[in-house]
Amino acid sequence: MQTNHNRARHIHFILALTLFSWASGVSALSSDREQPIQVNADTVNIDESKDMSTYTGNVVVTQGSLRITGNVMKIYGVTTELSKIIVTGTPVHFRQRPDGKKQDIRGEGRQLHYFSKTEEIHLLNKAKLWQSGNTIKSKKIIYDTKKAVMKAGTTKGGNRGRVITTFQPKKKK
Repeated sequence: MQTNHNRARHIHFILALTLFSWASGVSALSSDREQPIQVNADTVNIDESKDMSTYTGNVVVTQGSLRITGNVMKIYGVTTELSKIIVTGTPVHFRQRPDGKKQDIRGEGRQLHYFSKTEEIHLLNKAKLWQSGNTIKSKKIIYDTKKAVMKAGTTKGGNRGRVITTFQPKKKK
């Protein structure tokens, strides 16, 4: 029989592997998946009865070129099957280096949601994404990691928002 301490360590290990299995699918460096995963926070609370864990205070998650920072990270499905991860911050930041690129893809928002079933990443509330010098700003940016498709903007109800995209001109040689 596992002790509570050993069970918690086992759960954290499984969570970490599951949490970052999605990250390598977002055009990341091929080697990111092979790198160690580290989650740093001021505190962690694992609540098996609610099937979730909460990391609070200066949350920093790294794996290879991937780095996510925020104030609070909640992982749902810690003892069963991962269903979603929500990171909140003022703002949440992420960055990751795609294969063959010299620059990172960077993003920020007040919240970052990852849904394991649909393999989608949602940046919400003052969402911004930077790639190759170009930027996109919206209330909501959704990235489908399976299809490599990005959508921005909101159209449901009265919560309409504009999408602002800035393209940088190509530099002349």
